[in-house]
Amino acid sequence: METLRGYKSKDGELMIYKVIGNRKMAESEVKDLLTLGQIGPLDGFRSKKGKPFSAVLKYNKEEKKAEFVFDGQRDASGAIKIDFTGLPEGVPHIVSYDAKWTSGSVDDLGTVPVMHPSLPNAVAARVRRVAADAFRAVGVRDYGRVDVRLAASGIPYVVDVNPNCDLSPHAGMARAAAAVGIDYDDLAGLLVRYALRRRRSGEGVAMEQRSRQPVPARSGATRRL
Repeated sequence: METLRGYKSKDGELMIYKVIGNRKMAESEVKDLLTLGQIGPLDGFRSKKGKPFSAVLKYNKEEKKAEFVFDGQRDASGAIKIDFTGLPEGVPHIVSYDAKWTSGSVDDLGTVPVMHPSLPNAVAARVRRVAADAFRAVGVRDYGRVDVRLAASGIPYVVDVNPNCDLSPHAGMARAAAAVGIDYDDLAGLLVRYALRRRRSGEGVAMEQRSRQPVPARSGATRRL
């Protein structure tokens, strides 16, 4: 039930405020928070001094309120580190075709996903910010995977943004979701709700119409390279 200050349960025991951290919460975000237990990281929060920050929001069931997650927040982004130490000496530290698709191969056994990688808070925050910026910059929506190489200096370098990564139950996307408490069924339901929300708002229809428009032919001479 919506009130002037927030969203309240029918029995009046639960209240999620519309404005948290000087940021107005969308009704859909509140629904996801209550359904999934936590959401984010979300951008747009501001401290009492007006400094912008991003954070994960978690629903505290005991106290029946939303709260920020700062301690260990690096884990809430669903980050997965690949441990290459099992690869033979001289083999490039990359996730090759065999590492992805040939079960039991040397590359598969030598590239181990590590959930909840331990990173200094400042480095973890930088990785999250860079990944989120890359996600938005290329227009990804709903879900996706951003691959980052972390230099010894602590500088993250984006090497890939995948807007249609593997959604099978045992793939990295499902593992990342599980790491923040979202099981596979909830993940699928969340993506469907995002799509339906766009459809109802007309965004999906507009994008579909634009995609059907013919690409204008270029005029002028061309040359073979």
